[in-house]
Amino acid sequence: MYIVACEMAHLQERQNRAVASVIHRKYSELGQVTFHEVSVLVVFVTAFLLWFFLSPGFMTGWGDKLESTNASGAETSVDDATPAILVALLLFALPARPTFLSALRCQKVDDPQQSLHV
Repeated sequence: MYIVACEMAHLQERQNRAVASVIHRKYSELGQVTFHEVSVLVVFVTAFLLWFFLSPGFMTGWGDKLESTNASGAETSVDDATPAILVALLLFALPARPTFLSALRCQKVDDPQQSLHV
């Protein structure tokens, strides 16, 4: 019985090492995190925070601050759809590649008079 248990332990250890090597190899094949992946992460974290602090109960949320009554006396409030719509619009507005950042860089000009002519 002891021999079978030892064999099972060695087999389990070999399997664990094989799985760990496959995971390590696949992880190294992933490459670097792209701008698009980071922007999606930031947008989803923002959505989570907006939903959490909409009306948390232990403090006044941003949705509670925006509640009001309109001219006819009906109460208006912010719903869960408001952050969802904002997130959807942000995902459409954010570019997949940050090519717009190159337009913000200053370029050295040899002749200042040439920079004035368009």
